[in-house]
Amino acid sequence: MVQALPAGQKIIDRSTVNAWHDDAVREAVEATGRQKLIFAGVSLEVCAALPAIAATAAGYDAYVAVDASGTFSRTKREAGLLRMQQAGVIVSDYATLLVEALADNAAPRPAPSTPPSTCRSPSWSALGRARADQQ
Repeated sequence: MVQALPAGQKIIDRSTVNAWHDDAVREAVEATGRQKLIFAGVSLEVCAALPAIAATAAGYDAYVAVDASGTFSRTKREAGLLRMQQAGVIVSDYATLLVEALADNAAPRPAPSTPPSTCRSPSWSALGRARADQQ
């Protein structure tokens, strides 16, 4: 998998269970300036859920690609999904999230004087259309 990364891409070797609690991971995310984050993990209920819940609590819009995340049992998966939804994490499938992200990148941007949106809509493309309608 490392071979698929761009040359020179920094790999963060971490030892925390919740990636959001690792300073290097969190600082790398913060450095991007992005507010919408997509998570996936080996274990949906731990590797994806815990950092997504923590990022949501920190004010980010966290999305989890459920079909890009594994699990160890049906019960664990269902419990993880419920816990994320209760915490405000948006769950979806990877293809829909990627299509929405691509649509968001093509959407018109608001003028610099426009304050950032506080909308927590699960649809990036709907947000882009709303911004375009306002202009």
